[in-house]
Amino acid sequence: MKNLAYKLVLITLIFSWCLNVSSAQYHLSHLSPLFFEILTESDSPIDDEVPLAIYKKWPHGKHFKYWNALTSIVESTEEATNSTAPGCNTVAESLQKLTDDLIEQGPEFHTFLKSFPDGGGYKAWKVLSDIGTNPSWRVAPDLVTKVSTMLGDATTMSAIKALGDGTPAEEFTKMLKGLQAAPCSACGVGSTSNFRDIISILDDIDHVAKSLPNYSSGLNNLMGQLKRTDADILRLKEGLVFELRQVAIKNNPSAIYGGGIPNAQSASKFDMKAGDELSEFKSTISIKDVLYNSSNSNNKISQLLDYFGGVNKASDFGITFDSKALGGGLDVAKSQMSEVIENLKPSIFNRMSDQLKLDIGITNVNDITQFDADVIEDLIDIIVHVD
Repeated sequence: MKNLAYKLVLITLIFSWCLNVSSAQYHLSHLSPLFFEILTESDSPIDDEVPLAIYKKWPHGKHFKYWNALTSIVESTEEATNSTAPGCNTVAESLQKLTDDLIEQGPEFHTFLKSFPDGGGYKAWKVLSDIGTNPSWRVAPDLVTKVSTMLGDATTMSAIKALGDGTPAEEFTKMLKGLQAAPCSACGVGSTSNFRDIISILDDIDHVAKSLPNYSSGLNNLMGQLKRTDADILRLKEGLVFELRQVAIKNNPSAIYGGGIPNAQSASKFDMKAGDELSEFKSTISIKDVLYNSSNSNNKISQLLDYFGGVNKASDFGITFDSKALGGGLDVAKSQMSEVIENLKPSIFNRMSDQLKLDIGITNVNDITQFDADVIEDLIDIIVHVD
């Protein structure tokens, strides 16, 4: 308790310097008219653990309300002991936001936050608050609970930190900043992005980190990309999060991913291999106009040809498209994929193995006319999926 009291003294002096108020005249209540309403959860006095010079300045005398609210924030903010202006501002802003949230949300929210062991509710609130946007996130109980649970899991937090140079909590905030375009149903907030709900995304990260260690390289890559601040990589982030979702859904601890998957004809890899099944996950706004359109400089036609050249049975290969990005269901995906295969028919036919041709009903492996609309339709029924 004395250590916390001394930290409080230090914060007092830091706030005084940051706000350009002399130590002799500084009154902590300047931070907020109701700042002291968040200082301790009991009315028990602190006695001699706060030096008398500071002790006399408290407007409520010996009675401190909501002490744990302040000390939890102090404990979870390394900048609290840093006398630099940016550090001071970070602490002051956090305390001001917490004050505002407790006042606006009412006593039930404070009861909720302090119900977590080891200050977990306040620590989760701090991670969400430091995003700097999405204020509704930090006061949504379901989201705060999810973040608190993840903060308490060493395996999950190690995956989130990945190669980042910040603390695990700071890296968590960076990752969430990269997901700020996601909707949050628990917050009553929608989105125009192609992300699924933020809690669903966190569920997938949590599950994959703890249960699918073979995907560790993919998860490291996801963390690195989500923490980037480039404004033009939203589509990349959406695609990687969609891939994560599919990995979590398939939930196969024995599966191998990406670069670990051999391809018969190219270094271009499938996303996932489980047994003999090879899977590819695509988040695109259009299969025919964007993904496999030769006029698009970033098209994936060569990759698609590699996939057809890398399997001997149609049932061993599947492409799952993101319905949210595509703006339609299975019928839309099949229709667009049919056009793509028809347009690329000679190239696909030349890349297919004789075994694959026989498997899809082409009896003369040299006769491209047998690769007709009926065969293409049957092939698409097998390999095209939507989620």
